[in-house]
Amino acid sequence: MAPEQVRGETHRLDGRADIWSLGVIAYLLLTGRQPFWRGDIKTCLDEIEQGEPKPPRQIDDSIPAELERITLRCLAKPIAERYPDGANLAAGLRRWLSAQRGWSRRRAVALVAALVVTVGAVGVWAGIHAAAPGEAPLKGAIDVRIWNPDQAERRGLSLSDPGALPLRSGDQIRVDATVDRPSYIYIVWIGADGRALPVFPGPAGDWQKRPAREQRTAILSLPEKRDTGWPMSGPSGMETLVLLARDRPLPQNFDLAVLFAELPALSLRDPRTLVWLDDGRLAARADRAPQFFNPEPIDDPLLAAQQSLAERLRPHFALVRAVSFANVGGSHDD
Repeated sequence: MAPEQVRGETHRLDGRADIWSLGVIAYLLLTGRQPFWRGDIKTCLDEIEQGEPKPPRQIDDSIPAELERITLRCLAKPIAERYPDGANLAAGLRRWLSAQRGWSRRRAVALVAALVVTVGAVGVWAGIHAAAPGEAPLKGAIDVRIWNPDQAERRGLSLSDPGALPLRSGDQIRVDATVDRPSYIYIVWIGADGRALPVFPGPAGDWQKRPAREQRTAILSLPEKRDTGWPMSGPSGMETLVLLARDRPLPQNFDLAVLFAELPALSLRDPRTLVWLDDGRLAARADRAPQFFNPEPIDDPLLAAQQSLAERLRPHFALVRAVSFANVGGSHDD
């Protein structure tokens, strides 16, 4: 993912994000290692956003300087400094190849051919998924994390982490969502009172301001501003975040709010309740569910509401995932 994708700046995504991805491939082909991976996803995302890759010639000094320059231009963090499109990148590679006299000619041809074919494949892939969505089922997940500005130990906790629930005074909420391929993602927050508000895309809380042009993405971390969250408010009960995804954007005249109308309020029975749902059914998340999780006595109204909602959503979305969690409706410091 390009830095602008890591930051969730979907309004800035264009073909130059693909140029970044091709730069990662070029770096791997040249050096045999990835430019930003340091063993875990969080560190990798931090490196993409803030770090710089080690210049390829510092790893292998036999790599031609021009190929290093081309690769690092693809990996430029400022969008404007990358190649404007795949055609310009391919032309640069071909120009270098035509002047190639040193290095292994066979190795050079193989490298450039791989990259040029990949440039074309990116376009073909995008065309396939624009023209024939849903060839493979979409897979994805949504998670909720705590951000408490006053308590460092409660920053970044997943709600399934020990001690995360019940929520405490000062806790704010962040939302992470991932899909297994770039898609059009929609996230909706359903309050304990049954009122639904949009979270993404567009300004959170406003159904009328969906962006005129939406961008595919595969990962979101919201709010877009890091080191912050949404304060918890409203009555006590069960809050729900719904992740929806599809291969094509919703038509601009489609009123998503209608699908979320007249939802029931969901009262609170246990301040530690946490439930993941897959298409309205309990998701198999035993690896992350808290020890106190017991759907039998506490989740019947929630499941009935989610199953009804999933029936409305299913005809329009290839992916429907949700997570519901307890909101104690005020200060709770236990």
